[in-house]
Amino acid sequence: MEPSGLIVLVVALFVLGVPLVMSRVRVPGTLVFREVPPDELTERQTACFADLDRMAAPIGYGPASTFRVADFPNRTLSRLYLSSRNPAVLYAHAITDRGNRTAPVNYCEFVTVFGDTLAVTTTNAPRISAFPPIPENPSQSLPNVRDLAELARRHGERAEHLGRGLPMFLGRDEVFVRNAASHERWCRIHVTGGYLRFRRGRRSLSPTWRLAVRGVIVYLNPFAGSFSSAKFAFGVVLGGALPFLGDLAAADAGRLFHSLTGIGPLLCATAWKVAVYTVAGAVLGWLFECRAFLWAFLLYTIPSLLAGHGGSRELVSGGWIGAAAGLVSEWKARRSIVA
Repeated sequence: MEPSGLIVLVVALFVLGVPLVMSRVRVPGTLVFREVPPDELTERQTACFADLDRMAAPIGYGPASTFRVADFPNRTLSRLYLSSRNPAVLYAHAITDRGNRTAPVNYCEFVTVFGDTLAVTTTNAPRISAFPPIPENPSQSLPNVRDLAELARRHGERAEHLGRGLPMFLGRDEVFVRNAASHERWCRIHVTGGYLRFRRGRRSLSPTWRLAVRGVIVYLNPFAGSFSSAKFAFGVVLGGALPFLGDLAAADAGRLFHSLTGIGPLLCATAWKVAVYTVAGAVLGWLFECRAFLWAFLLYTIPSLLAGHGGSRELVSGGWIGAAAGLVSEWKARRSIVA
């Protein structure tokens, strides 16, 4: 595929993506928290939070509430943990349906509050938000840190460095009151910044074109997610080298399978390439939980362009590898749903 083809593809994504974001994304103006009693949890949800309870206990945290945010478009189930010796609040979020596209896996976050507005957050969810950061709410994303004790340690260091004055110990009810007030302040900041606008009745907000453009840019940014150098190195081998080696071996493989099956050698060679591309895409989809299609497409097409190959074949091949990666990534994400 020629470089001009990539430019046309990117422009098309903006032309289609911006109106889609503006028409479909909605943000509630106020948060309504609904506590979920234990008898409403499914067996899998109960087991999931029991595991989290056991992980939180050694670092001094116990469950204080299980809840949902009623006005959110997804049905994420959350549990609040509090500690008598650590002012940081711990949240554990379980994805209960695929309506939540902001986090591909279940995740935890620590939040330490200083004064009226400053709140320092550390999460192991990938950082994929299109909203610009707010200075009063510094956040760090550590998507490759799954150990809760290590996440707490890293958060403590960050909060100590960024905090002003003494951190606040919050009770269960105070947490929800402050969260509701913080969300309303967050909405006002982004309305003032030109990223959100109130809809009729002011009960919800929708994105402006500025936020929609940022959303498409974030989507096209392959590094906005659980990126690591090890994943990238492995992805280069699979996305670039494996299909290339598959192409080199296609003629020999076609003749071999022709001799074994009697099917035409051209068809056998084509089937061999499809199989190699599918395997490469599937492994890339397993590696990259976020942006699987984009990573797979880029890791195949960029080496092809650098090697001087271009045309519709590379576009179709890159799309096939990307589709395989996207399907496997989606399947992996569905396995983590706590329904």
